[in-house]
Amino acid sequence: MQYIMFVLGFVLAVFIIRAGRNLSIFKNRNKYMTAVLLSLLAAMVLEIFTFNFVSYETNDGEQYTVHFNTTTKESSVEKEGKTELSSSDGLNLNVFYGDEKITYEAEIPVNARLKDLDVEADTVAKTTEFQIYYMDDAVQSGYKKANIDNLTLVKGLSSSGHVKPHFAGETKNIKLIFTSDITSPISNIRVKINTPVDFNFHVFRFLFVFLIIMFGFVLRYTKDSTTMKKQIFIALLALQSAFIIFLFVATNATFDSNGKYTGVDFYEAIDPYQELTLALAEGKTDLNGVNTVSIEQEQQEIEKLENLENPYEWGQRDGINYKWDRAFYNGKYYCYFGIVPVLFIYLPVYLLTGVLVNTKILTLMLVLLASVLMAKLVLTIAHKWKTPMNMWVTLGTAFSFINASMLLYCINGSKFYEIAAVSALICALAGIDFILNAFVEKGIKKKYLAAGALFMALAVGCRPNYALASFIIAPVVLNGLAGNGSSDRKTGNKIVSYIKSVFCKNNVQAMITFAVPYIIIGLGLMYYNYIRFDSVLEFGAKYQLTVYDTSYYHVTDFGKIPITLLQGIFMPAGISSVFPYFSAVKESANYVGYFYDISYLGILASPVMWLIFLLPWALKRDIKKIGHRGFVIVATTVAVVMCYMTTVMGGTSLRYSVDFAWIFFVPVIYVIFTIYSRARERKLGRYAMIGLGMFMAATIIITTLVSISPSWSTLSEHTPEIFYRLEEMVVFWK
Repeated sequence: MQYIMFVLGFVLAVFIIRAGRNLSIFKNRNKYMTAVLLSLLAAMVLEIFTFNFVSYETNDGEQYTVHFNTTTKESSVEKEGKTELSSSDGLNLNVFYGDEKITYEAEIPVNARLKDLDVEADTVAKTTEFQIYYMDDAVQSGYKKANIDNLTLVKGLSSSGHVKPHFAGETKNIKLIFTSDITSPISNIRVKINTPVDFNFHVFRFLFVFLIIMFGFVLRYTKDSTTMKKQIFIALLALQSAFIIFLFVATNATFDSNGKYTGVDFYEAIDPYQELTLALAEGKTDLNGVNTVSIEQEQQEIEKLENLENPYEWGQRDGINYKWDRAFYNGKYYCYFGIVPVLFIYLPVYLLTGVLVNTKILTLMLVLLASVLMAKLVLTIAHKWKTPMNMWVTLGTAFSFINASMLLYCINGSKFYEIAAVSALICALAGIDFILNAFVEKGIKKKYLAAGALFMALAVGCRPNYALASFIIAPVVLNGLAGNGSSDRKTGNKIVSYIKSVFCKNNVQAMITFAVPYIIIGLGLMYYNYIRFDSVLEFGAKYQLTVYDTSYYHVTDFGKIPITLLQGIFMPAGISSVFPYFSAVKESANYVGYFYDISYLGILASPVMWLIFLLPWALKRDIKKIGHRGFVIVATTVAVVMCYMTTVMGGTSLRYSVDFAWIFFVPVIYVIFTIYSRARERKLGRYAMIGLGMFMAATIIITTLVSISPSWSTLSEHTPEIFYRLEEMVVFWK
């Protein structure tokens, strides 16, 4: 019966979508309103029949509930509303106390076909792990562990304890083993045998399916559109932003002892950026005396650091109270993260309001802004294309950019590390976009050129390795100046003619406009470095009080090249049969020496990035026609160099990948546009859209699932109430 319902839901949904469009009642109606109605009906039947098919299963097995009191060790059986103490053979509870854990073993004789099993435990803990062992007709010599590592009970989510057994024939006995912390013991255990699954209309799943079906209708109605429809763009950007906000809220949400949502906790201990804000407000750059209980005590601890043979070795600092992850030089603490976010965000807000900016909330705002700028950059490139680009190819590329850039992985931490990285990314994206729009056929928009240079220079003030990003736009600037020059490049030596075109009198004002922001910002950063570390080029990286003496990091450590290639570029996402199915990788690099690595993925973990291998083919075609070949080639080169620099000087982590993943995607934008343009010329545009759409959809799905996976996100640990509800929504066959 249940499988008939499963299929019926699909059949009815397809019938509603296909047949409903041809009914005369809809002929004179607004097509979008019709699409909304049909999408709602299709989502409704899928939710009622397909996603709830297990609730239609007939369970005629004997139904009862076994209760265990872990304090008295007494057990009882509740059957047909009556409860009686049990002395049945085989019904047993054992409790074992360890130093930190308590283990409970509950044995239950079943002697019947077991179709449904529901487990509950009374405890103050958010989650409780348990395992299932069984004996059935095929396993009779002893208990066999069910083929699953651990099951998790979530407080306030009864469905988390539901298990669908697939034992052979009649189940003889089951044994459940629970583990709890010594501080949060289990008081009672309840095990329901053969209780049918209740019908559960999942509102969020219904809305999600509705949006997918509605998206299909909108795509069909506008599949040939080349003019960007603002309503669709804004709606999709809003959906992407909603998911980013959801990740942020979910990882910071709070729940009471009954598993009910109580709010969002944004609190974090004061960080280096907030300390630097307070220091600058006092007219100094060092962090001494900022955020400390006693200045005298802090000075005593500083003297201990100075007396160490090497204060930058973690082990030697053991027993000393010091400021973690700050730069330490000449007896003073400094913030070694880029000063630009403080100057433009933290400090103005503090001076105006007296309130320190909350770093978590700022991270969210910056990630949202970066996603908008990524979409804007794709739209700019599409506008520069020689032929009109299909709207859906452009939008698909924009949202693939957001997901393939590793940007979403910055939400999990939402700390000052992410502030520096995302701020630099925002400046670089804005700078490139301004510069691409600065050069037009009729001349140079100097305001855009100056703004572009300003943002590119500020990127360095956020994160020093972004000095490499300025090389990306060098070909655009040089070609733009050459095109605006007065020399005839078609006569004489091409190189000489090109140089004359760039440095002709017509370009003097433009070159000054471009150079001034770099000079001002550069001199400011050099002065800031000098007054702190007595060197104009030292940003403080080698004076870090962190897990390793970073002064021994060298760009010539070529032994890390294989790690760069494998972990930064080629490493695919881990695939599992357990929700959320895709995860970041945590394998050791086997580097003989110190190497910092946590969860990571290569850029090719995003299927849309595979298109980068078609870059040599695309460079000979449309990219050459629009004059961006140098821009694309340099971007690809800088991406590889940035990947290497980040790996050598920092390590591998998803948040580190934000430095270079976006640069790798820039050439992919051009490859996508070239593929579609060439396919459309051959009347194959529809097939190109389908193929590209599959790559894009796979990228978005993988990014979404990895962003909530336990290998990277704290969601399953910090807010299991949300994580396991997501699992319940997706794993509807459980």
